[in-house]
Amino acid sequence: MKKLVAVVFAACCGLTLASPAAAVDFGITEDDGKSNPELVFAELSDLGMTRNVVRITWDAARPTALPPEAEQLDRLVAQAETHGVEIVFAVYLKRSVAAPTTRLRVAQLATWTAEVARRWPTVRTFIGPN
Repeated sequence: MKKLVAVVFAACCGLTLASPAAAVDFGITEDDGKSNPELVFAELSDLGMTRNVVRITWDAARPTALPPEAEQLDRLVAQAETHGVEIVFAVYLKRSVAAPTTRLRVAQLATWTAEVARRWPTVRTFIGPN
């Protein structure tokens, strides 16, 4: 019995140690990269971090307008690619009273999100508003 336990334990250890270290990603939620992406992503790379969650805002009063900081996001996304950092967009509502609770608002938010995805195709992960 002890031999069986030892074999199972050794097999489990072997599987655990054989799993690639890249399976674990570390990152931050940081918007400073919008104004100075070169510095932020250089620091992230030095720390071994590979992901940055960035806040973007949808305005139901202007449902088709890209985020006002679109030009900053262009630079941020380009620099993230250069430094091997994955960008995740966390979508927030400009006004909570404009939450997508009707079919029209849901369609507008979905259309806007699709447009954002087309503008920044390397951003593949979105965190939706709740």
